[in-house]
Amino acid sequence: MNVAESNINRIDMDLNKQIIFAVRKRPCLNNSRNISERNLAWKQLAEELKIDALLCYTCSYSWGSVDDSCITKPTHQTNCTKKYCTIVRQELVREHGKVATFLRGCEDKLEEYNSVVTDSTYKTYYRSCISDLCNDSDGKRPISSADPNVGAIENMIIKGKPRK
Repeated sequence: MNVAESNINRIDMDLNKQIIFAVRKRPCLNNSRNISERNLAWKQLAEELKIDALLCYTCSYSWGSVDDSCITKPTHQTNCTKKYCTIVRQELVREHGKVATFLRGCEDKLEEYNSVVTDSTYKTYYRSCISDLCNDSDGKRPISSADPNVGAIENMIIKGKPRK
């Protein structure tokens, strides 16, 4: 397990402990047959824990690793308190399509936004999105749930024609 995976697991455990403790204080979360009561209890729990989490896949792959499930079929999900789910796919230029590193995670600020950067050694795909588990692709194509406001210097509202 590398440092990034260790940090992800530690964050998950802290949040899981908070959730387990809070759920134990609210028996109606599991025992209530009334759906509205249960939904209200879950909303109150989320507010209490200040959970405004984005569910993202988180994993990593490095060239030579036997397990390529991070690229092909991610399973590890993390409740991220960041703004974006991300993918960074780095391929070797000279060995077309061979993945050197592959990362799924979550970030508040983006190094690059849905772009491809190529240098003499690597072709790096940067992908980001803003909905739960949206970072499930192979990273080659831009993700469709991208935030349209990223990269905008300012947004402008233009009046349209009045309705008749």
